[in-house]
Amino acid sequence: MVATGNYTDFKNKSLQSLSEDLIDSRIKKKYKRHLLFITAIMFIIMSMILFYINLGADKSRYDYITENVKQGDIEVIVTATGSLAPTKEVSISSELSGKVLEVYVEADDIVHVGQVIAQIDTQKIQADVHAMRAKLNQAAANLLKSQLDAQLTKKKLNRRKELMQTQNISKEDLDISQYAYDEAVALERANKATVQAAQADLKLSEINLNKTRIISPINGMVLQRNVDPGAIVAASLSAPTLFSIASDLKYMQLEAAIDEADVGTIKKGQKAHFTVAAYPKIRFPAVINAVHYSATTVSNVVTYQAIFSVDNSALLLRPGMTATADITINKVQNKLLIPNAALRYNLPESAKTKNTSFWKKLLIMPRRPSNNQGLVRSSDDKKSVWMLIDNHPKNVFIKTGATDGFFTVVEEGDLKKGDAVIVDNTLEKS
Repeated sequence: MVATGNYTDFKNKSLQSLSEDLIDSRIKKKYKRHLLFITAIMFIIMSMILFYINLGADKSRYDYITENVKQGDIEVIVTATGSLAPTKEVSISSELSGKVLEVYVEADDIVHVGQVIAQIDTQKIQADVHAMRAKLNQAAANLLKSQLDAQLTKKKLNRRKELMQTQNISKEDLDISQYAYDEAVALERANKATVQAAQADLKLSEINLNKTRIISPINGMVLQRNVDPGAIVAASLSAPTLFSIASDLKYMQLEAAIDEADVGTIKKGQKAHFTVAAYPKIRFPAVINAVHYSATTVSNVVTYQAIFSVDNSALLLRPGMTATADITINKVQNKLLIPNAALRYNLPESAKTKNTSFWKKLLIMPRRPSNNQGLVRSSDDKKSVWMLIDNHPKNVFIKTGATDGFFTVVEEGDLKKGDAVIVDNTLEKS
């Protein structure tokens, strides 16, 4: 009985153990199936995310163009445009109306002060001179007669005064003599004034006679001759210009317009160089002689006129030539210099995330394209540039100083001589 009981217990235990093993085996198989299913789902999801990221990513390859930071000197300049002009130019018209008889000069002739350059018909003016001289002679004769009359009446008056003391002469006779004398004196004064007026008229006629000769008021060169013999000129407020004469063209001036943003840096005595279209390879020296306070506004642009002194000893320059001047306002020596193209360069947005790790790509969703891609904001007193280190761009901030338009002084920042800074890139699709 005992043996039978033990066998039954063993059998029951064996069955129970086998049942548990079967259950564990089924659970494990089911767990493995679930684990494989979950793994497959996660793989599919991650593949889809990676595909989505790569789909939105720019698959471009960039080759960077660089320039090296250097040590050197720059000149800070302001550019202005203007035209050349004589230091003095005189427009000559006629003060008299009449016919031009002779013209003695041509354009480009050298003339001197007092030289006769044209002659106007003198017949009418000479007739006026003769008439005024005759009028003066008549007035002089009248003056002489009135002077003699005044002397005679004065003698009569004195005689009557003497007789008044010794003889019985009426008071009325004395008054008549006094009146005659006073009248003679007044007539003498009137004739004297008539003589003075006649002298003035004669002098005016002689001046007009001299004005029939048109003369040069300065030493210089005839720039324009606008009259020919036989022409009739009319004296008026808008009389035409007959000649334009410039002073010695060995010394000229450049009249240039300075922008209102630059006028604060422009001062008398500053040096400049300018070029003209006729001689593009020659840089002519000049010195600022004046900066006018009067403003000129054209299309809402305000400028101020600056006058430059120009040495034209070679007589290469001519009045009216258009010139472009570079005014040196500052010189910087032995400073760290960066190309201005590096300050303008913006790294493309796709280039920034090209080397980002897989997990970062999973965390960063693709961005919409924007107008500011690649723009790195800088503070008010610092600017952003991109260095190329081991073919990888690195952003650095620098404080800049003076610039000549091509290079800019680096005042502060993690740059040194020889560092490669990116100025541009080329795009190659993969």
